Amino acid sequence: MAKPFPEPHPFPSPPATTSSRWKVTTIHERCIGCQACLARCPEAALRLDGQTISRDHERCSLCLDCVEICPVMAHEALVRG
Repeated sequence: MAKPFPEPHPFPSPPATTSSRWKVTTIHERCIGCQACLARCPEAALRLDGQTISRDHERCSLCLDCVEICPVMAHEALVRG
């Protein structure tokens, strides 16, 4: 049986207990300045500084909405090494 709605993004949200192991980073060379991520971020953790997106890691909840919405894959979720 098919799910009525697709998953919000292809990546699982990191568990709260291990969130310090995860980070979301922006690859500035890929960013086209469309600001879709700014509008989508539920925590207002992103801001536009000139032509560059900056992230407030303290506010970021690691929801990965920015990863999902970015048309050029300028945001990446990484496991810290």
